[in-house]
Amino acid sequence: MMGGKVAIVMGSQSDWPTMKRAAEVLEELEVEHEAR
Repeated sequence: MMGGKVAIVMGSQSDWPTMKRAAEVLEELEVEHEAR
């Protein structure tokens, strides 16, 4: 399987409560990710 990194790109910090669940799912699936 090829490795990679997923980016969670937000327009502002106020978007984090919505995107937090996406980061949690990626962690559960052991997918490398970064939120900005």
